[in-house]
Amino acid sequence: AKIVPLYKGKGDDKDPENYRSIAIPPPLAKVFMATMNARLTTTANTLKLHSPTQAGFCAHHTTIE
Repeated sequence: AKIVPLYKGKGDDKDPENYRSIAIPPPLAKVFMATMNARLTTTANTLKLHSPTQAGFCAHHTTIE
């Protein structure tokens, strides 16, 4: 991933403490990660690996549930 500094918008723009880093992965890696996420999520749902208390990790559920 390419690391890019991003100015926070506060303070002196010359001070490195006023920046945060953003990681920008290559496009092919993003496609690979999305594919793997979809496959792992489908497998976890099929095998019922999520606990009922982990609603925040399931589609169409929020962390409040």
